[in-house]
Amino acid sequence: SETEASCLCQSSTCFFREMTRNLRLHALDRAARQAALEGYKRSGYLASFTARLESACAPVIYRARSGKRHNGTMTFLDTGDATLGLTAAHVVEALQRECSDENPCQVGSGILPLGTLVGCHPVLDLAAFRFSPEFVTDLGKKPMVADQWPPAALEDGEVIAFAGYPG
Repeated sequence: SETEASCLCQSSTCFFREMTRNLRLHALDRAARQAALEGYKRSGYLASFTARLESACAPVIYRARSGKRHNGTMTFLDTGDATLGLTAAHVVEALQRECSDENPCQVGSGILPLGTLVGCHPVLDLAAFRFSPEFVTDLGKKPMVADQWPPAALEDGEVIAFAGYPG
């Protein structure tokens, strides 16, 4: 059964139930991952893919009440129906605890509107904000575009890529 704790869905139709209904992860062994990575490097695909990912990601920055600065990553995604900002649930839990009107959170070069959170799943450690396309463009970012939404179930042997903002 699904567990939803302190970081709850904001509506009766949970964003993550739809997104993860058929999700299956199939890990490659270390040698297969390394061989795939080397092939991507030789082809130039890895550099191109990295540049595209960087254009769709932004740092999420906040200052804890102690004064210590923390950061996470947000990746922007255009589903065709919505423009989403995806990050980790543990990042959202910290933002909810530490950020306020007096101590705003930052995403890229803008202020992160916490009221735009549409879903948070602590078990999957995934959270989503819904933004206007203009908000993301104003940050100088270009969302990744989903070919299909919600995504289809993965097949054995498919490659999954994920990235985070250095920090």
